[in-house]
This record gives sequence, C-alpha cells and structure tokens, in this order.
Amino acid sequence: MRRGSQEAIVITSPIVETEGRKSGGQIIGVSLGWDWVPEHEWGISGICGRFGVPGKSSRGCVGADVRTITKVPDELKFFDNLDGYAYLMFTDSFSYTKPEDFTAKNFNRMLRLYDEKEDFSTAWSERDFGVRMKNDDALNIGGSVLGQIYDAFTKRDGMIFLGGQKGPFGNRGLVLSIRSRMPADFLEKMKAADEDYLNLLDASEKTGIKQKLEAAGKNYYALSPRWSTGFKDDDTKTEHPVVYWLNPEDQRGNNAGWFTVEQLLEWIDGKGPIPKAEAA
Repeated sequence: MRRGSQEAIVITSPIVETEGRKSGGQIIGVSLGWDWVPEHEWGISGICGRFGVPGKSSRGCVGADVRTITKVPDELKFFDNLDGYAYLMFTDSFSYTKPEDFTAKNFNRMLRLYDEKEDFSTAWSERDFGVRMKNDDALNIGGSVLGQIYDAFTKRDGMIFLGGQKGPFGNRGLVLSIRSRMPADFLEKMKAADEDYLNLLDASEKTGIKQKLEAAGKNYYALSPRWSTGFKDDDTKTEHPVVYWLNPEDQRGNNAGWFTVEQLLEWIDGKGPIPKAEAA
C-alpha cells in the first residue's frame, strides 16, 4: 500500500446550531486520500472483490448498491489502542502473520509513515488499505472514529468507493463510509450519475463507431465517450449525442484528443483532424 498524502480526511455530517445548541458532527467515514503514484491509479477491484462490492454499475444496480459491501474478510482488523494510536487495517499479511507481530511498529512500516507523531495517516492500493489515528490522553478519539467504521463494516453497513477531486490534476481517493449515515441527497446524486453513465454507454453503442474502427484496423489505447452537449465550441458540429477522447496506438501518425463520430469516420479514410500532417 502507498500513502495517501492528499485529501485524507475524516468525513462527518455538518455541525448545525439551533437555539444555542449544536448538533451533527456524526462520523460518516474516512477518505484515505491519494498521491501521484501508480498504485492509486489502478483502481480498487482487488478490495472490492474481497468485500463483495459489485464495483461496476449495471441496470438495476446503481448508486449505493454498487458500492456496498456484502462480505467481511477475516483480514479486516481493528486495533483500539497501540502505543496511543488506533488502527484499521486490511492486508493479506494477516493470514500468515502471528498475532504477536500485530504491533504499531509493523503497521507504521506498512503505512510508510514520514513521522511517527502524525495524528492521522492513511495508505492503500488496489488490494489493501490502512488507517492510523491518534488517541489523546483523555478521550479515545482515534479508537472511537475508526471503531465506528469497523463496527458498521462487520454489520455489512459499509461502502467502499473512489471519490474526491482536487482541481484538474487531482486524483480520486479511497473512501470507507457507513452506508446508513450517508446523506440522502449525496446517494441520490450518486445514483443519478451512475444512471447517466449507463445511458452514455448505450448512446455510444448505438453509434457503432467502435465496431467500424475495429473493422478498419484503427487501433487505440482509449476511446472514451462523453455527452456532446457543451463540447468544445459551436464550430464543432455533430449529429450524435456523444463525442470521444481518442488515444491512438500510432502516436507518430495520429493526434490524440476529443473528436466527434464524424471525425472518427474521417480517420478511417485517412482524413480529418486525427491523422498528423506529413512532415515537410
């Protein structure tokens, strides 16, 4: 697992004040953040598989249902207080590590700590994750926060997904949340986004462009659709509801970028904006 140095936070409900009394601040989950490392770009299919999370939207399975755990692997473990810190860890090493080796020192090594005095530390990869949170002298804060998440997961009331974005160069971090505490409006937006994506895939399939490019021997690393509404500028015309991000295999002879279905069809004939102009 690799450290999540960006956007790693504890997620809580908003604190509101009514007639001088404050309420809210309930623990919803944690975001383990992200870093500019390959391990945070490979997805979380390994974790999803172990926790029985569908992980991929389909008709009849969208929103929270796609991200909710259905299994609790033995390798998910919670430690209330080790040298003043609470730990929530999921790693295959638990299947062969002796209990006497479940120590703060070993977990800190897994989490790749910069400083052992850090209050909140996270790390994850496609197949494992870990969270470390400080307990203070009076209150077992770290144990309370991570303990609530662990208890929810043992009851299959947990969600696992990638979320968060920090500007145009941001990435998505691993989120562990308590499903029953997720805001209803957020879950509705999540469901709507999944349904919109499925509609996008259906619209893309109807263009038949992928099959036509394959038949013409036009190979690519990526051909990713998006809705054409608001695409580029008014000078770019298309009769189709989708456009595509193309990353061609032949980088020397072809341009990468956003293109319409019409421009992709031109590519088949060696025309349009995709083929690079021959060097003078």
